[in-house]
Amino acid sequence: ATPEIYTLSLHDALPICRSEIVTIRVEDVKETRHGIEIVLRHSKTDQEGASRTVGLPNSTDADMCPRQALAAWLSMMQISSGLVFPMTDAEVNRIVQSVGRRVGVLGVSAHSLRAGFMTEAAEKGRSLHSMMNQSGHRSERIAMKYVRHASVWADNAARGLL
Repeated sequence: ATPEIYTLSLHDALPICRSEIVTIRVEDVKETRHGIEIVLRHSKTDQEGASRTVGLPNSTDADMCPRQALAAWLSMMQISSGLVFPMTDAEVNRIVQSVGRRVGVLGVSAHSLRAGFMTEAAEKGRSLHSMMNQSGHRSERIAMKYVRHASVWADNAARGLL
């Protein structure tokens, strides 16, 4: 696999801003029996630097498992300390756009992964609270912008009546 795939795999499972993903350090990652925990030390919604921890669960699908993707990335890039993704947030966006073009999806961006996560989580019935914990949204109003389309079909009152 290419470095782009590992970057995408982790970013897809971690719906944070691209400016946050490039600040994750190896020292901020902890493996647990459930998956990996990542301490996010800086974000636009955490100007005080209070930090927060997000969990990325293990997957039975090796191609989708954040733990396996992270281990492969760190090994391939020979990273044992410091930044997990030694790149700029603009480079993360270029990677997402490049992979999107290769698979025939135009107009995709790093932000699309964040929105896609929120939409898919809503479609699968995850609570808004748990989605906000993962994404770091502080405002329900802002988080709901991501899940509006999914909520049209989730628990649709007309289902089964027609």
